[in-house]
Amino acid sequence: MEAAARAGFAVETDVRFTSDGVAVLVHDEKATKGLDCGGQEIRVSDTTWSQLRKACRSKPTAKDPKTYQVPTLDATLEAIAAASPTAWVFLEVKTDQTAAQRRAFLAAPAKYGLADRTVVTSFERSWLRAIRDADSSRRRMLFVSQQQVPASQLKSDRLWAVAVEQGIATPEYLKQLRGIGVKVMVWVVNDPTAWAKVTKLAPDLLMTAYPAKYQAWLAGR
Repeated sequence: MEAAARAGFAVETDVRFTSDGVAVLVHDEKATKGLDCGGQEIRVSDTTWSQLRKACRSKPTAKDPKTYQVPTLDATLEAIAAASPTAWVFLEVKTDQTAAQRRAFLAAPAKYGLADRTVVTSFERSWLRAIRDADSSRRRMLFVSQQQVPASQLKSDRLWAVAVEQGIATPEYLKQLRGIGVKVMVWVVNDPTAWAKVTKLAPDLLMTAYPAKYQAWLAGR
């Protein structure tokens, strides 16, 4: 994430809370879906930060054989802020936060000067409404997948952006979304064929796992 920020890209990640209220970057409630937890059954919300840090590490990959401890939200935001004065951060709410968790979640970017470069995202409209009620100034983005949600239904949510899964991203739907005054992202677009198709839609934002490759592809068109 630091490397992405230094290279000028935005960073997208997922946020959950441990049982003792620490915000961590883990995609699934069942941590073992993406992490090596030594054979233990670990559920993030039932585990303290100390236990999670000791039990689970990232899995090695072909490109990086090292393993890493689960990062906290605070440490990650601090590192991104230090790496770049311009990088944006997209934080996905992965759980129905308590009021205390929501306050901590919203306060974290401001600690590191990132409040104006942070977008809160979710697949759950009700969770984004709760964020809006807690801080109406915070940018919010809804992920839409599998089936289009009519733009007319989203207008009252007062979103900053809507992220549309590439399989349901059509010119007419993006036009309707822009008609209610939101930015449009298309996700996740990871190969040249998809890049060519989605670029024709001219979204405001594009999410890809390979931003440097996408940048090179754009330059070489």
